[in-house]
Amino acid sequence: MTIQEIGEQRQKEIAEGEDYNTAFPLYVVYSSTRKMGDRDRADTHCFTRQAANEYMVMNRHNLKKPYIIVEHIPAKNVEMRAIIEMLGGK
Repeated sequence: MTIQEIGEQRQKEIAEGEDYNTAFPLYVVYSSTRKMGDRDRADTHCFTRQAANEYMVMNRHNLKKPYIIVEHIPAKNVEMRAIIEMLGGK
């Protein structure tokens, strides 16, 4: 995907209100670790839910019980806010 396509997909997902709880969602794919007692690990961070789902499909052989958590990009993280602006966000 191009930067423009990522931005368009992201704006579409936000407009549809699926993740209405935050204006700046970041989709984090987690999976269980192989060792007992270890915490789940973050495998990747995505700007769109579509990309997170595609990541899980492409890497299903490496992921154990994958799931997505919607987190937010902190207001004071200026680097991430700059990337969001490049993607057409506000």
